Amino acid sequence: MIKKSLNIIIAGTGTGSEKLLTPEVLEIIENSEFIISHSSRLSLIPKGKNVIEYKNYAELEKIFSEITMDFLLLVSGDPGLYSVMPIVKKRFPDSNLKVLPGISSLQVLCAKFNESWHDAKIISGHGRNFNPVKLLNTVERNKLTVFFCDNNNSPDEICKKILNLKNISVMIGENLTLKNENVFLGLPADFINVKFNSNSIMLIKNSEPYKFPVKRLTNKDFSRDENIKITQDSVRSIIIDDLGITNESVFWDIGAGTGSISINIALENPESEIHSIDYKDESEKIILENIMKFHIHNVKVHKARAKDIIKNLPIPTHVFIGGNKGELPEILKYIESLGKKITVLIECVTLETLKTGLEFLKDNSKCENFSVKQILINESLSVSDFTLMRAGNPVMLLKAEVI
Repeated sequence: MIKKSLNIIIAGTGTGSEKLLTPEVLEIIENSEFIISHSSRLSLIPKGKNVIEYKNYAELEKIFSEITMDFLLLVSGDPGLYSVMPIVKKRFPDSNLKVLPGISSLQVLCAKFNESWHDAKIISGHGRNFNPVKLLNTVERNKLTVFFCDNNNSPDEICKKILNLKNISVMIGENLTLKNENVFLGLPADFINVKFNSNSIMLIKNSEPYKFPVKRLTNKDFSRDENIKITQDSVRSIIIDDLGITNESVFWDIGAGTGSISINIALENPESEIHSIDYKDESEKIILENIMKFHIHNVKVHKARAKDIIKNLPIPTHVFIGGNKGELPEILKYIESLGKKITVLIECVTLETLKTGLEFLKDNSKCENFSVKQILINESLSVSDFTLMRAGNPVMLLKAEVI
């Protein structure tokens, strides 16, 4: 028996007001025999229709698992904007699918404040987990950010998160196009103690977006302290490439110094989680200064001995050890005890560090893909009428995956 392909229509019902339904959606609701509808849209359906309602994705998935007939699916907003269309396409890959757009709350709120949204960045916290760091980075970098809210990610909570950012104003729409509609305009501080309905959306406007560097930073770019070491530009670039960090990584930067490696990685991977560790007061101060300078939100600074703090940190995916003050054996043993696959890169400028690193990483049955790289970079130096080559100290990089 040949399995029948279902005919499925997904219709966007916009903000929930019948006035904003397109004629095409109104007609399809009137003519459909079987409708699956979000509970907030039942009032749009004429009486006598065969209707199954759902409140969340879990309920909708259960309904889909039992469906054997053609259906109309009514969704809030527009089907192509943080909606269930991907779920339908995955569940019914062979269906005859038709999508009818709706006027979303994004369009309505932008229209109320005369804002164009063609270059807006859109984030949703509606019924899903989202990364607050992503929100901060997005708001910092763009003139307009759209945020879809819910009970857990309400406008007042979002305003608390962006409170310390500069040049920010917010526009908030609550129950748009409905009888209890409210719209608000102000600064984040104006709304941190205001309670909102979960049916809210925000426009976050930045009058002076920060232009992040498009190239890797050099030592000249950083705020410096003459008492704190900083990795040579070319060496730092090799270290960053060898680490291979992504936005999903959790990174420990041990012996962070000025924080140049942490800051560079944070700029290239703004959603990664970075822990910058150094025991010196001067290091903590200068790293925090560089975090402010480059508008970084995903670096946490820990002024402590590495052996004391790492047991309180999230398990890393990547570890760079640039300085260890004789704690290297203890650090490496703890990483090994975690029982996870962790990329470890050790910068060796002393024979003691090289000896300890080799003994641990090279012949350890719990280490894979061991490699050694020696870096020796000589740079030109102008002296009077002559150009000389200034010799640099060799650096050894030991790398392995601890499993």
